[in-house]
Amino acid sequence: MIKLFEIFTQLKNPDPASSAILYINGSRPLLNDDLKLVVNRSDQNTSNIVSQFGDRIIYGKVYWRAGEMIFDDMMEIIENNNIKAIIGNSAGGYTSFYLSNKYKIPAMSINPAMCSTSEAPTLQPLPADVKAAPLYPKQIVIIGDKDSKAVGGVDGELVMKDLKKMRFEENGGEIIIYRDTYHRISKEQFDKAFKYFYKKYLM
Repeated sequence: MIKLFEIFTQLKNPDPASSAILYINGSRPLLNDDLKLVVNRSDQNTSNIVSQFGDRIIYGKVYWRAGEMIFDDMMEIIENNNIKAIIGNSAGGYTSFYLSNKYKIPAMSINPAMCSTSEAPTLQPLPADVKAAPLYPKQIVIIGDKDSKAVGGVDGELVMKDLKKMRFEENGGEIIIYRDTYHRISKEQFDKAFKYFYKKYLM
């Protein structure tokens, strides 16, 4: 049962059956400031960027330490809504990456917490059917080149190694490296990457 669920749209009278973008947040609360994108919960900057082409956004409103089965909830959302893309940040990027494989839905995963040093796979292990799904190529993974667990983020270098083992790029996936960037990307970086992702896979 989905306890935390929110729909946002820029449209005045959205068709509830229309397609939507699923956004999955990370596991840590983040400080709000004017320079960085607050990507943990459904903030206005995130909403404005993801809905800029007129799509509905469905927020799973994930609380990673609540003990609930995050994958079950996200799969229920996907199976009961017309989801055209998945955007995930940090722990949410771990989820978006693997759900993209299972459902063959384009995904953009930002600094995904999917490597062995991340806590997300321990908090929310992959269900067997999700783990077994073959790689889906219509995905973009964004990695900050200075992101690491030592500075409160994800070990981006290990994520890169994992993606290389999966032959991610060889099979059609794309990795975008943001220089001089840690775990949190700026509004401008997110907007630029989202526009690129949308035009490449959703138009």
